[in-house]
Amino acid sequence: MDGGAAYPVTLVANTVNDGTETVTVPASPSGTCRIKVESAANANVYGINPGNFTIAAAPSLIITSPNGGENWQTGSSHNITWSGSNVTNVKIEYSTDNGAGWATIITNTPAGAGSYGWTVPNLPSVQCRVKVSDAGNASLNSVSANTFTISAIPIPSITTTAPLTGANWTAGTQQTVRWTSSNVSGNVNIKLSLDGGAAYPVTLAANTVNDGTETVTVPDNPSGTCR
Repeated sequence: MDGGAAYPVTLVANTVNDGTETVTVPASPSGTCRIKVESAANANVYGINPGNFTIAAAPSLIITSPNGGENWQTGSSHNITWSGSNVTNVKIEYSTDNGAGWATIITNTPAGAGSYGWTVPNLPSVQCRVKVSDAGNASLNSVSANTFTISAIPIPSITTTAPLTGANWTAGTQQTVRWTSSNVSGNVNIKLSLDGGAAYPVTLAANTVNDGTETVTVPDNPSGTCR
């Protein structure tokens, strides 16, 4: 590996002198490699190939994210990341069934970038994995070590529980509005419709705490179709 100054690696020992041998290339990258064939009985008898040759590092890919345990929401953006060497382009795929089936994210993107921005699809699952493959050699690939989760974005909802249908409020009095909510962040507005819900022109309370109850003053807007 140093142009013939030394020969520290034995590729095969005491093999038949029949003029040919198949050897396994060691993981010792170098641009100044040489081969020496010597007599097993007399090391002073040998032959060396006439010029240097190269041993290149084997191509490799290792996915680093997502690699198991992540929880990515549908519609969010995350980077798929990997490390590797001697690979020009990669193909990226994902699975929602622990690798039984794969869907393509991109067929060809530069491997040297080491990262690809992905908008997570609307396919909630707790058995997700990502696979990064050599675009020219599908057998060279790396898959998330463990499953990760794609979770649906929680749907916000509010349900008004009071006043009930048929309630009779008098203008100028104090009345209580009650509601329940789920996945609602921040405060709420409380508005009044006088036409059965076609429009809500009157604001009874603005930007009030979302604690499920509010005392409001009934406005002087008589109507039998309030909501």
